[in-house]
Amino acid sequence: MIVRSVQDEWWCITQIDHARLAGLLVAAWRWEQAPPSPSTMRAVTFHDVGWYDDDARPEWNPASGGPYGFSELPFHPRRLQAHRRAIDWMTGLDPYAGYLLSRHRTGLRRGRYGATPSHQRAGRAITAEEEAFLEAEERRQADLVRTWGWEPRRLEADYRLLQVADLWSMYLCLGAPQPTQVVTAGPVGEWETFALRLEPGPHGEVAVSPWPFERPRLTVPIWTRRLPKAEVRSAETLEACFYAAVPEVVEMPLRPA
Repeated sequence: MIVRSVQDEWWCITQIDHARLAGLLVAAWRWEQAPPSPSTMRAVTFHDVGWYDDDARPEWNPASGGPYGFSELPFHPRRLQAHRRAIDWMTGLDPYAGYLLSRHRTGLRRGRYGATPSHQRAGRAITAEEEAFLEAEERRQADLVRTWGWEPRRLEADYRLLQVADLWSMYLCLGAPQPTQVVTAGPVGEWETFALRLEPGPHGEVAVSPWPFERPRLTVPIWTRRLPKAEVRSAETLEACFYAAVPEVVEMPLRPA
């Protein structure tokens, strides 16, 4: 879950809704050549399906007094099991999308395999259980490529697109105030060297350069639950507040820089 502290409220955005926003951003893209395949769009839109367990049962952080954000959650082996189940599910439905989900999950702990040089931080130290999970998933990826014979350049291009969409959606979900951010990647779409600049505007909008969309302006929805801080005092009250909160759409205007 993505958690924002906004005055006297905790704003909560599930990983599933963050991924849905990533899919929306790619769907709105202007493609000079062939657009992404349905398999790639499926992977982008569902890339965080492994977080369903944590989205369904948010954990209380006694240090902050609010919900844990995804990056603050302490390690637990059950999360590896949840991600494995999610990748199994997607691979059974669509092997190509399953490959991309697996690659995304391992890449987050492998510096995104250098696909986005601007964002290569792997975070905390990798535990032995995580390393075993990563190696097993990387073997799965190699087996899928051998079985299906996918073209390596296509795999890398679609993986890079997923990383750009993930980082862009994350930036929007984290909201203001945020500094200007540049997401760099290798070839994406018609750009041989991709550098997406995201800059907060004076009226809550985000200026984007280069402008990749078909439309001259775009406003995207961010599905948010707003929890009163005064009512979130324990794990029990967190769950009660979370499910009592009606999800609201926070609109985020995007414009060309």
